[in-house]
Amino acid sequence: MAGSIRPTNGAAPKLDLKRMLSGRRLVVVGGTGFLGKVWWAFLLSRFPDIERIYLVMRPKGGVSVEERYEKDVEPSAVLDPLRTTHGTNFTHWIRGKLTVVAGDVVQPFCGMSSEMRDDLRGNIDAVVNVAGVVDFDPPLDEALEVNAFGVQNLVALARDLGGVPLLHTSTCYVAGKSTRASFRFRARTSSTVRIGIRIARSPSAWT
Repeated sequence: MAGSIRPTNGAAPKLDLKRMLSGRRLVVVGGTGFLGKVWWAFLLSRFPDIERIYLVMRPKGGVSVEERYEKDVEPSAVLDPLRTTHGTNFTHWIRGKLTVVAGDVVQPFCGMSSEMRDDLRGNIDAVVNVAGVVDFDPPLDEALEVNAFGVQNLVALARDLGGVPLLHTSTCYVAGKSTRASFRFRARTSSTVRIGIRIARSPSAWT
């Protein structure tokens, strides 16, 4: 697949993110939280040629994920730059880029149904995790369930979807006071891309 990253004489090659992300299909877990919406909205704003994002959301309080998306996600101010860019076509455009999927990181395979996994298997380029308990002093069981055991569910999902890379975002605090986008690449065993926020360690480079 196009977009492979290869080491060049021990030096990091120049990243062509537009080419690398063009046509990609991503499963994003935790994409409705504080960091999550910013992450994929930034991605779609800078790299609109991404083919599709499958946004994993939890049903909540008897409200379906589709209803939650329409009420809480699509009207979010985080999407205002995209709304400005696409004007009256925004709703049609964003729904052509996003597919809302019911799930939960604390469930096996992140709660995605076997039917959905069957549909996506072989058609996904990466699973991206933006889920996590970010409180400084959470109950231990809650922190373990999401931040530790949830990672096992993410790995299982990435393997089940065809052994695709699993990318993990760190919190908003890691960028320090820098306001510039920066890019990093770690050759051989893992790759790291940092774009304001960081996409950390995938098990292999995209091929």
